[in-house]
Amino acid sequence: FYWFLYQDVHMVDIQPFLNKIVAKTNLSETPPFWQHHLHVHVHTHGSSTLCGGCRVLHELADSIAEFNISTSRANACPRDDLELVGPLLLNQTIVIVYPEIVGRTCQGVGNRVHVHWILAPLGKSVSLDIFKSWGENDLVFNFGSSCAVYPALLPRSNILQVITNPKPGDEFDYPLGVLERAKRQGTAWIMRKGRRWHPKIDHIHLKLPGPHVEVQHLNASDFLKYEYFVSYDPYTFYSFTAAMSGAVSVVYPLNNVSKRNWVEGTYVGEYLKETGDELPGIAYGVNKTELLYANRTKSQVHDFMLNVRRWGKTVTVERFLKDCYRYGLGERDFQSALLVKDTYTK
Repeated sequence: FYWFLYQDVHMVDIQPFLNKIVAKTNLSETPPFWQHHLHVHVHTHGSSTLCGGCRVLHELADSIAEFNISTSRANACPRDDLELVGPLLLNQTIVIVYPEIVGRTCQGVGNRVHVHWILAPLGKSVSLDIFKSWGENDLVFNFGSSCAVYPALLPRSNILQVITNPKPGDEFDYPLGVLERAKRQGTAWIMRKGRRWHPKIDHIHLKLPGPHVEVQHLNASDFLKYEYFVSYDPYTFYSFTAAMSGAVSVVYPLNNVSKRNWVEGTYVGEYLKETGDELPGIAYGVNKTELLYANRTKSQVHDFMLNVRRWGKTVTVERFLKDCYRYGLGERDFQSALLVKDTYTK
C-alpha cells in the first residue's frame, strides 16, 4: 500500500538483492574482540522523549553500548577533537548512523562508515530524492520493510530495529492483580494520523460501549479506565500500550489491506516474519471474532513485546554492527547491509 507514494523513485532491478543473498554464504567470520575495532556515533535529532524516531536513535546508541562498543551521540557530526579523540588514537573504524532526514554526511579523518537508517518512508518527512545527497557506497538499513521504496523487494535481513518499550519493571509491567481490579468502562478513541491513511472514516468506536472519550495523549495507567480503545492511526504505539494495560485494543482497518499485511508493516512485523507467529491482543476492526480474539489474548502482549524488543536489540543490532566491521575492512559482502547504489537509482 506504499507503492503509490513512491512512483518517482525506482529501485535497481532485484538482481543486486539476489546477489546479496547468495553472497551471504561467503561471509567472513568476525574475529574475537571485533567490537574493539569499532566506534559508533549516532546522529540524533529532536527530543529523546517526545518524538518516536528521536527516541529510537537514543535506544540504538544504548543497544550498541551493550555490545561493549565505544559509542557517542549528538544532534550533530562527531568532532575529531571531542568524541573521536580516543577512537582516532586507537585507529578504530568510525561508524556514523544518520536518520533518513539528514541529507549530509560527516566528513573528517579516519576510516569512516556512513549508515543511513530509514525510520520512515522517503517522501513522508523528507523529499523523495534525499538519497541523491548520500554517498553511493554508503550503507542503508531500514527500520521496517514498510519504510522501503518497494517493501516486497527488500531483503528481510536488511532490518535494523530497536523499540524503546516495554522493559521489565517499567510502567507497562503491571502485576496481574492491578489489571484484574481495574474498574473499566466505555471506549477511548484516538485519531492521530488516521486521516493520512484513510480517505474516508467510519467512526467504528460508536459501535462499542460508551461513554466514548476522544483522547490525545495517554499514559500507560490511563488505559486502566477503559474497556476498549480504538485507534484510527494504524501505526501508533498506543494500540500496543492499550493491550498491555488490559484494554481491548482495536485498530481501524486500512482499505483493501488484510490484517496480516497491516501487521507486517507495524513495529512488530519484521519479528513476526522471522518467527511466523501471530500478533496477540489487537483486533483489526470491530467484528465479533476479532474482538473476542483480542480480549482472549491481550494478557500475552507484554511478554510478546519483550520478545520483539529483545530480538531487535540482539539479532538486528548485531547483524548491523558486524556488517559495519566488514565494511571497515574493505569487504562488500554483507549479511544485512545494502549500498545506496543498490537500493536507489539516481
